[in-house]
Amino acid sequence: MVKKVLSTGQCGFDQQSINSFFRKIAPEVLVIQTHTIAESLRTLSEGIYHLVLINRIFDQTGEEGLTLLKQLKSDVKYKEVPALLVSNLADAQNTAVTLGALPGFGKAEMGEQKTVQLLKGYLELAKT
Repeated sequence: MVKKVLSTGQCGFDQQSINSFFRKIAPEVLVIQTHTIAESLRTLSEGIYHLVLINRIFDQTGEEGLTLLKQLKSDVKYKEVPALLVSNLADAQNTAVTLGALPGFGKAEMGEQKTVQLLKGYLELAKT
């Protein structure tokens, strides 16, 4: 079964890294990219997503990823969608978890085994 991951706010280089990462660890995953909070919410409303990766600061707009996370976790339609922050900053990660996110990872940790296990675990737990 194909699982869908929404990756939002990443720059082109980082998005390519994320795409490549998922092709290696979980080829059955389809990664969809969005660039704004509004586009992310619209995309989520159009289908089932098994995981949302939220950049701390959106590359194209400067929007804050925590703003999207707050909206997701306060809306009954999206509250149960697993989401995590992509950031190397521990304070940002802690804030995200406090807001209801799963523990995330930083871009510098993308190729590490702990990140592979983290994301595989989230995808295995995701509702179908």
